[in-house]
Amino acid sequence: MKYLKKIINVMMMPTLDDFETLKNIGVKRVSLGAFIYNSLMGNFESKLHTINKENSFKSLF
Repeated sequence: MKYLKKIINVMMMPTLDDFETLKNIGVKRVSLGAFIYNSLMGNFESKLHTINKENSFKSLF
């Protein structure tokens, strides 16, 4: 990729190669999109359901 003068940006996807491979092919930036946010919110929602179901905050510890 020594002939490419532009920054290569890719979107994070489940099938995306590992960081070392991306670096080796010239990727400089990985866009996360909403994937991390959606994952965190899913975990948060699940935790809230557990707290509500158990009527306790014990699942946090």
